[in-house]
Amino acid sequence: GCVDYNIEETKLIEGNIIFVKRGNCTFVDKVLKAQQAGAKGIVIWSNENYLFQPASAAEKNDIWKFEIPCVLITYENGVEL
Repeated sequence: GCVDYNIEETKLIEGNIIFVKRGNCTFVDKVLKAQQAGAKGIVIWSNENYLFQPASAAEKNDIWKFEIPCVLITYENGVEL
């Protein structure tokens, strides 16, 4: 979720909702990489059992444009999925 997806990964991601682990880069980076790969949405699995408000495009004067739904879930909820 932190680097550009390759052609094969993009084929799998395009048109789907993807599930990625939190860490190694920002929430914003993960959402933008998923969006660039054609994902319909992204679920980010936290490594903690508490939630927080991740960064948003508004914090950078809309430099980052999120056009797909994105959600952060707790570690416990991710395990259940």
